[in-house]
Amino acid sequence: MLNIFRHLSLVVGVSGLLAGCVVEQALDNLADFEERSFTLTPELQGIVEVREGYTTGVCYPGLLNRSGAQLQILQDWLGSGDPESSLLVGYESQIARGQDPFACNNWSHAAYQASPYFNTTRALPAGAVVQRAVLRFSQRRVDAIDRGVPSEPCNYVVGEALRAAPGPFSRVSGRDNGLPSAPTRPERVVSSGGVDVTRTVANWVSDARVNNGFVIEIAAGAPFAEHDEPDDHAYCASWFSDFQLEITALVPPAS
Repeated sequence: MLNIFRHLSLVVGVSGLLAGCVVEQALDNLADFEERSFTLTPELQGIVEVREGYTTGVCYPGLLNRSGAQLQILQDWLGSGDPESSLLVGYESQIARGQDPFACNNWSHAAYQASPYFNTTRALPAGAVVQRAVLRFSQRRVDAIDRGVPSEPCNYVVGEALRAAPGPFSRVSGRDNGLPSAPTRPERVVSSGGVDVTRTVANWVSDARVNNGFVIEIAAGAPFAEHDEPDDHAYCASWFSDFQLEITALVPPAS
């Protein structure tokens, strides 16, 4: 039994020594690296409109021939004259109420996701080690004419896209068919000072995860809720623009 303990102690000691050598070697290698700052702008960007519509109440076939509700915020964005540089994020939801005695209500929902893509592979040299990364942008709240005041709370979040965005503008049907995402790390809540996405970008640069870009959207729950707004319309949206990804990294010395 004593020999076993001695053997284990020897193994642990050798393992610890090897681990210490690996760490020391890694630190020695990084000692030659140079700290540099990079400011990236999107190589691609676009929005995904996620639509969903359905009826509630007593709906006979003769009552289903309805034009439904008109969702205006997307049309305002498309008609702004500058939809390519600003991205629409948020949601709008409207109900066209039926009349008694057979109240067939027509619900129309839309959520808008923005997806800026930054080519970190092209911007940073091979072997770079990310120290800090911050996603910055400008944000302007949408106040829709004749639609009442925006609904509250209006919370925006950032995620990393789990697949590439299909293009500058795309429309999908069904709340489960939007652009899927995972939370960025260490932060994901949108704030005026930017969002710390250091761990997410570090994983992209080290090839630990695939870079499909970011997703900016309204927090889950609100876009497809059946609201009780007095004017039958609920919305919360902003235009996001001037995207920049600021990265501080250690880069290897030039050969």
